[in-house]
Amino acid sequence: MSGRITREEALAFRIRWAEVNAFQRREARATTPVERLGQLNALIISDQSLGWAEALGTGEDVVRERWNLLRRRYGV
Repeated sequence: MSGRITREEALAFRIRWAEVNAFQRREARATTPVERLGQLNALIISDQSLGWAEALGTGEDVVRERWNLLRRRYGV
Protein backbone atom coordinates (compact mmCIF):
# COMPACT_ATOMS: atom_id res chain seq x y z
CA MET A 1 0.00 0.00 0.00
CA SER A 2 1.50 3.33 -1.05
CA GLY A 3 -0.31 5.49 1.52
CA ARG A 4 -1.80 7.66 -1.19
CA ILE A 5 -5.48 7.68 -2.00
CA THR A 6 -7.19 8.14 -5.32
CA ARG A 7 -9.37 11.08 -6.23
CA GLU A 8 -12.45 8.86 -5.97
CA GLU A 9 -11.45 7.65 -2.49
CA ALA A 10 -10.91 11.24 -1.36
CA LEU A 11 -14.30 12.25 -2.70
CA ALA A 12 -15.99 9.28 -0.99
CA PHE A 13 -14.22 10.24 2.25
CA ARG A 14 -15.51 13.83 2.03
CA ILE A 15 -19.03 12.63 1.27
CA ARG A 16 -19.03 10.27 4.27
CA TRP A 17 -17.87 13.03 6.60
CA ALA A 18 -20.45 15.45 5.18
CA GLU A 19 -23.10 12.86 6.04
CA VAL A 20 -21.68 12.47 9.56
CA ASN A 21 -21.68 16.24 10.07
CA ALA A 22 -25.25 16.55 8.78
CA PHE A 23 -26.37 13.80 11.16
CA GLN A 24 -24.68 15.52 14.10
CA ARG A 25 -26.34 18.83 13.23
CA ARG A 26 -29.77 17.15 13.05
CA GLU A 27 -29.12 15.40 16.35
CA ALA A 28 -28.03 18.65 18.03
CA ARG A 29 -31.14 20.49 16.76
CA ALA A 30 -33.37 17.72 18.10
CA THR A 31 -31.83 17.90 21.59
CA THR A 32 -34.14 19.63 24.06
CA PRO A 33 -32.88 22.26 26.50
CA VAL A 34 -33.48 19.82 29.35
CA GLU A 35 -31.33 17.19 27.63
CA ARG A 36 -28.59 19.76 26.98
CA LEU A 37 -28.63 20.79 30.62
CA GLY A 38 -28.33 17.14 31.61
CA GLN A 39 -25.36 16.71 29.26
CA LEU A 40 -23.68 19.79 30.70
CA ASN A 41 -24.29 18.52 34.23
CA ALA A 42 -22.74 15.16 33.32
CA LEU A 43 -19.63 16.95 32.00
CA ILE A 44 -19.32 19.02 35.17
CA ILE A 45 -19.69 15.95 37.38
CA SER A 46 -17.11 14.00 35.37
CA ASP A 47 -14.71 16.96 35.58
CA GLN A 48 -15.00 16.98 39.35
CA SER A 49 -14.90 13.21 39.85
CA LEU A 50 -11.90 12.69 37.57
CA GLY A 51 -9.90 15.53 39.10
CA TRP A 52 -9.66 17.51 35.88
CA ALA A 53 -10.67 20.81 37.48
CA GLU A 54 -7.22 21.34 38.94
CA ALA A 55 -5.46 20.46 35.70
CA LEU A 56 -7.75 22.69 33.65
CA GLY A 57 -7.17 25.59 36.02
CA THR A 58 -3.38 25.35 35.72
CA GLY A 59 -2.03 28.49 34.13
CA GLU A 60 -5.28 30.37 34.54
CA ASP A 61 -3.54 33.19 36.43
CA VAL A 62 -1.08 33.67 33.56
CA VAL A 63 -3.88 33.89 31.01
CA ARG A 64 -5.86 36.28 33.20
CA GLU A 65 -2.82 38.56 33.54
CA ARG A 66 -2.28 38.54 29.77
CA TRP A 67 -5.88 39.63 29.21
CA ASN A 68 -5.47 42.38 31.78
CA LEU A 69 -2.29 43.55 30.03
CA LEU A 70 -4.12 43.68 26.69
CA ARG A 71 -7.01 45.59 28.25
CA ARG A 72 -4.63 48.14 29.78
CA ARG A 73 -2.57 48.48 26.60
CA TYR A 74 -5.47 48.81 24.18
CA GLY A 75 -7.99 50.49 26.47
CA VAL A 76 -10.62 47.78 26.17
